[in-house]
Amino acid sequence: MSRFGIEKACFDLQEPANAALFKEQPAEFLARYPLTRAESDAIRLGDIGALFKLDVAYGALGALAQVFRYDQESYVGRLRKAAGLPPSPEQIEILRRRNAMRKRG
Repeated sequence: MSRFGIEKACFDLQEPANAALFKEQPAEFLARYPLTRAESDAIRLGDIGALFKLDVAYGALGALAQVFRYDQESYVGRLRKAAGLPPSPEQIEILRRRNAMRKRG
């Protein structure tokens, strides 16, 4: 496993040109990094749960989640599931309130 390679690939997706290449030709983008097939597949599929289990940094997971346009509820739900935690209605309600406050300005 190359956690550094996974994190580098995910963080590099914050660059618009890299994100565009990833969306159009994911294999070409991912070939730049020293990744196993499973790691490459997890990134290509946006499987932040699998990457979480590989101890990938939250910032890298967040960068990948942005490319896949996961909202906060989906992101947190995927992480909780990967960690073996049940859904948390309380946590989802906090996220919803926080989002509503941000929208109000």
